[in-house]
Amino acid sequence: MKIIKYFLAITLFIPALFLGGCDSINKLPINVPISFSFQMSGSTLADSKTFCMSESGTYLDYQGEIRRLSLLRVIYRTDSGVNSVQPEQIQGIFQLIIRRGDTNEELINRQVNLKPIDHKKPNPPYELSLTGEEVAIVNQYLNSNINGDPCFVGSVTLFNISGGLPPYQLNGHVDVLIEAEVEF
Repeated sequence: MKIIKYFLAITLFIPALFLGGCDSINKLPINVPISFSFQMSGSTLADSKTFCMSESGTYLDYQGEIRRLSLLRVIYRTDSGVNSVQPEQIQGIFQLIIRRGDTNEELINRQVNLKPIDHKKPNPPYELSLTGEEVAIVNQYLNSNINGDPCFVGSVTLFNISGGLPPYQLNGHVDVLIEAEVEF
């Protein structure tokens, strides 16, 4: 009787092992980071940069397999260099505007009270709170150009500055994280 049980167990186990294997993975979410740096100095602090999806090696690696793009988050961080904020006490209203690169249509416009030194390493970056409408507009633009190279113009300004006298200095980065759904 024991022999029959073992034989039956082995007979059922071996086909289950080979036939019930792993499901194939044909969709995978990939993070596509886009970053633009800025250096601002003087009595007014403002800078503007153009950045395109093709600047991300990850985007280029998977461009032919991308089925959908989604905006995940936008963060600001102060550069970690020694003189990235001068004077260190400055604070003001930080404005970030992100526009489409092709039509200059405004996609995101955020103004927040910010003290840049608070977002310099080892402190955490500042994550911008985006509305559902802003995220939807960015996603629509990204997905309408999924086989192309969507570009953006990012403008940063710090105004109503207090906490020191000019000339001011501020070096920082805006990081945009996009998720690409890749199908193999």
